Amino acid sequence: MQENGQSRLQQVQKDVDDVKVIMLDNLNKATEREGKLGDLEDRADVLLQEVKLVQKSRHFIFISYGILYVEYVLNSADVLTYFHLEKQQSMSTLS
Repeated sequence: MQENGQSRLQQVQKDVDDVKVIMLDNLNKATEREGKLGDLEDRADVLLQEVKLVQKSRHFIFISYGILYVEYVLNSADVLTYFHLEKQQSMSTLS
């Protein structure tokens, strides 16, 4: 009976050692994932900052192009007004 109890104790000790190995492996994997998640958070923060910069740049570009377009339209209107006035003056000198 002692031998049977001894062998049962050895089996329980082996099972405990197996569980210990599995738990240490799980702990190591969890720590590794934690590091990877930290890296992902850092990369997400960098991407967020880059997106904000692009949005600001895009807004500035739209404003700049809008100003250039308005200047173009105004300059075109000035040119048309100039030619219209020139045409009126030349017609008035002919009459």
